[in-house]
Amino acid sequence: MKKNIAIILIFLPMLIFNTVLTAEQALAAGEFDVYGTIESFTWKEFDDSGGEFLEESGPIYGAGITAKGLIQPLTIKGRAELFSGSVDYDGQTQAGMSVKSDTEYLGGKVEADLGWLIVIDETFALEPFAGIGYRWWERNIKSTGTVIGYTENWWSSYVRLGLRSESEISTQSKLFAEAGIKIAIKNENEVDLTEIGLPLITVEPANATAFFAEIGLRGEPFVISVFYEGLRFKKSDMVIVSVGPAILGFTQPESEADIFGLNAGFAF
Repeated sequence: MKKNIAIILIFLPMLIFNTVLTAEQALAAGEFDVYGTIESFTWKEFDDSGGEFLEESGPIYGAGITAKGLIQPLTIKGRAELFSGSVDYDGQTQAGMSVKSDTEYLGGKVEADLGWLIVIDETFALEPFAGIGYRWWERNIKSTGTVIGYTENWWSSYVRLGLRSESEISTQSKLFAEAGIKIAIKNENEVDLTEIGLPLITVEPANATAFFAEIGLRGEPFVISVFYEGLRFKKSDMVIVSVGPAILGFTQPESEADIFGLNAGFAF
């Protein structure tokens, strides 16, 4: 966990301030926002027939920064976020016994996009963009009186393709929106089963495409927006593990998350 937080903190200033523009240039030629976020988070897992056998849901809280600079007609935008929270777990054991518990999440993401500004008129512009992202999170399923919990560490890298728009409604404020798709490059899930006598097991959920969207109002010194982000993972290949005389096979089932949230903060 410390390793992943260190990675996020290292990449945060690199992506936000030093990708193409310095922080001073970004402030002079673009935008810089600091915000808090609250999310309605839902995680689901499915069996091979498509039936849902696990659902987690609840609030996740976080904070982030974004910076956007302009070298006409190119734009560059960076985002970094950290988040955590505890959600309700409603699932079952491999034997089919119903289990209710809590799952704690801790993680972060960094993204950087390169866009092409198309000015439609004095008050409206479009911006097709492409970029990359990296998301890490720890999923800690808590033990109950009858079932031992375990921890997963997820990593996902992806490409972002989308379209932004901006519309001025006054000299001090504007509406903004973006939508697009995320195309996964590589996913890993390291499952820690050492508490039940098994080793660390790393599975690689297969790549899938997910959607994202955001719409908001930016008027210095405040910025507010609502957003949606999807996470999609296909079933992983089986990983074979030898434990004494036993041969065990592990897979990550088809999994998905839907995240609806609100960002609110300060614009500079």
